[in-house]
Amino acid sequence: MRAILILAAAFAGCGTLGGDHGGGEELPNRGIIPYEKVTEGDAGLAFVVPAPEAARLDGPSAVADDGVALFVAVREGERSRVVRADSADGLTFGPTEDVLAADRPLAGPSVLRAAGRWHMAVTLDDGAAIGHARSDDGRRFTLDAAPLLAAEGPDEAGGIDGPSLVADGEGFRLYYAARAEAGGPQRILLAVAGADLRFERRGVVLGPGADCVDFQGAAKACWDAESVGAPEVRRARTATGREVWRLFYAGRRGDTSGLGFAASEDGLSWSRFAHNPVLGDGAERDPTNVRHDERYLLYFLQGRRPLGVAAAVDERGLASEAF
Repeated sequence: MRAILILAAAFAGCGTLGGDHGGGEELPNRGIIPYEKVTEGDAGLAFVVPAPEAARLDGPSAVADDGVALFVAVREGERSRVVRADSADGLTFGPTEDVLAADRPLAGPSVLRAAGRWHMAVTLDDGAAIGHARSDDGRRFTLDAAPLLAAEGPDEAGGIDGPSLVADGEGFRLYYAARAEAGGPQRILLAVAGADLRFERRGVVLGPGADCVDFQGAAKACWDAESVGAPEVRRARTATGREVWRLFYAGRRGDTSGLGFAASEDGLSWSRFAHNPVLGDGAERDPTNVRHDERYLLYFLQGRRPLGVAAAVDERGLASEAF
């Protein structure tokens, strides 16, 4: 794992030298940094999927599907739905269409295709459980009657949310965030299942940041010292064919939040990127990451009541990890 982070740090350092004069466009790029937020001139941050009026967004989840398909949960009062928007270039999205609706709270969808079917893990009832919906075409999902997991035990007494469903051979992994008490700090947990989607818990895989140091080696508070959540895990292949597990997540300390990255050789033991947070203006959350052609796209929500899904682009250098 140390080798992974050394490479990551090297690519990051070279990437910051990119552009027309730095030569960064000729160097390998893992899609960690540098990301540049998409803006609308003087209007500030652009929203690739704006929020409907008086609605609350949660998610999003991006899938490479002849471009990029973006799934987002929309909550309006007691009614919730998950919508889909499509883009050929990953930045200009068409109108949204409803793919799942329910008369109960839905949040944080995680969508993937596996063995010719579409699967969606979604938070139910404000963190009481994580449900599962399936679809043949990625446009009409049906929610299963039984959840994948219901919050239980001391690690989950404060609720579970932010699922990330990942295909693993013929089975699945489910990464999710949990609180030991209501309003308390989050940690990232893992459950595993076969093709039958009967999940068994494996416990905590990433907790709040600790033992951080500055460039002089002095102790300092970690940017994610209080809470880590909203995980999104991807299985990737490097240019040499080696498998790497990639994790984007939201971290928090005090009133500020940001987006961090961690890597793993087995999806169990994670090492944080040395230059986290990847984005850290103070209010980013709910990341989802895809590679589109030779650039990496990072979507996220910004603020406690976001106006829409924002995007950031990393296109310096040669894209070296596929997922």
